[in-house]
Amino acid sequence: DCTGKRVYISVDSSSLGDSIAWIPYIDEFRKKWNCEVVVSTFWNKLFKKVYPELEFVEPGTVVHNIHGMYKIGWFWNKDKEPEVPNTIPLQKAATNILGLDYTEIKPRIDYHISQKPYDEKYVTIATNSTAGCKFWTKEGWQELINYLVSQGYRVVNVSKEHNEFQNVTKISDVSIENTMNVIHHSEFFIGLSSGLSWLSWGMGKQVV
Repeated sequence: DCTGKRVYISVDSSSLGDSIAWIPYIDEFRKKWNCEVVVSTFWNKLFKKVYPELEFVEPGTVVHNIHGMYKIGWFWNKDKEPEVPNTIPLQKAATNILGLDYTEIKPRIDYHISQKPYDEKYVTIATNSTAGCKFWTKEGWQELINYLVSQGYRVVNVSKEHNEFQNVTKISDVSIENTMNVIHHSEFFIGLSSGLSWLSWGMGKQVV
């Protein structure tokens, strides 16, 4: 029973997508127990301003005077995670660990809008991910790019990695701030199961 207590919740993963997927449930935990929650993520700057009810600390910080601590991650251990994590929705990993009912919740993202980087209408794509099993390894990307260009769109690749695709604009500034601004001004986003897809969805973009 965490009612009215002080609880520390740590997001163990440094992955962008994991942090974005799980942050709403940390706030749901706070609401459920009406408690004070201290949270650490590797992406605090995306959440601090838009989750003012949570107290953010940097990963590895020692937090005193807590009633208990939760760690959220992909754990292949039934004592930490009752279901095999790669067989369930990513967000359900958080609800399982925190003891919450699972319903999909769109996260809040803090970002600054600046000037539109391209005059014409454009589509953002992200062709890479941290895990090879998520990749689209056939000729699909180039075929898709060619089709979008034929429909009058510029295609902008916002992945950090460089890929040898034709008819694509590759962003040179891959900072998270510039990436978010480029995605914001695009018509829609196409990506893999990756952090940039979660980011785009959290920003309110139409995501394929």
